[in-house]
Amino acid sequence: MANAASKRRRARSRSPQRNATLPRSSRARSLASSRPGTVVPSSCCVGTTRSSPWGDQCVARQLRICCEIIAWASGPRKPRLPSRQPRCRRQATPRARAGVRVDAHDPACYNRAHIPWERHTGMQPILGTRRVDRTLLIDADDTLWENNIFYMRCTTRFLDYLESLGCDRDTALETLQACQQEMLHTHGYSPEGFVAALGLACERSLAQNGDDPRAAESVAKARSLGEPVLSPPMVLLADVQPTLAALRPTSQLVLVTKGDEIIQQAKIQRSGLAPLFDGQYIVREKSAHTYRRVAAELGLSPGHTWMVGNSPKSDINPAIEAGLGAIFIPHRHTWTAELQEIERPELVIPLQRFADLLPLFGIEVVASTSGGG
Repeated sequence: MANAASKRRRARSRSPQRNATLPRSSRARSLASSRPGTVVPSSCCVGTTRSSPWGDQCVARQLRICCEIIAWASGPRKPRLPSRQPRCRRQATPRARAGVRVDAHDPACYNRAHIPWERHTGMQPILGTRRVDRTLLIDADDTLWENNIFYMRCTTRFLDYLESLGCDRDTALETLQACQQEMLHTHGYSPEGFVAALGLACERSLAQNGDDPRAAESVAKARSLGEPVLSPPMVLLADVQPTLAALRPTSQLVLVTKGDEIIQQAKIQRSGLAPLFDGQYIVREKSAHTYRRVAAELGLSPGHTWMVGNSPKSDINPAIEAGLGAIFIPHRHTWTAELQEIERPELVIPLQRFADLLPLFGIEVVASTSGGG
């Protein structure tokens, strides 16, 4: 009888089916929970040995471990997160200065500031801990703040002055517009170019009426009439600041403006809107190529990107040509050189004012505040 009992104990200790549910170590329990149904090797199990009897305490321990394995194997698993893509590399050039880089491959002399962002597989860009649903490329002059109104006031004073000198007002205006286009090649969109255009237009207008012994004095006077545009006041348009603040939690906001880099940077700082933007691009000219480069560098999805601006020539038509969305917010004082027929009006979203962006994207409308224009 003793020999028979000993044989039965040895048979039970060697049975893999019995020992497979009796893990002894945490490693064996981890293996059983990660791969349900896997047979654990008998070397990792607790069982009887040839010299130890099967006691009640050992059975209770084995049953407790089995219950833990079943609970771990049937519990929820932590989902796998999408793998991160490598960060976008931005090429610096020897001409980079003041924190704004210049792209030598862009014929528009593409100036761009560093915009921190991460792109995850199958997800929209994430800025820090902020999940964004869309990207808005926003124009600055006459979209966020007043700009051309100050040039118009100087132009009115200039025409009044030339009319007092016996020049025809309409002819003087045409001459001034022609001089402004000429100055774009040498001065760009800087206010100094406008002041130079006033002096040149005055000189040509006086020459059309014959020699004037006071021509030099008149030209100097004409140039002085344009000095207010060199340091114009900062007047934000109505509801711009609260609208940007309401858009920021769910939108990537990128400022895209053209003009002189130093002048535009100064305007951005004086406006107080810089903290609301995730980045800024200052370019010499806006074109479809410009917007394609912005979209490519930021990894933007055309279906979730819109250009917001007041100029059909610089904001709306080039963005549509680049395959982006366009939101047209007209301004009553837009420069005549920026007026152009919208080529694809069926693809453009027209709005009356900047605050209309909130209901457009289903964001709670903020209370109206006082502002310019």
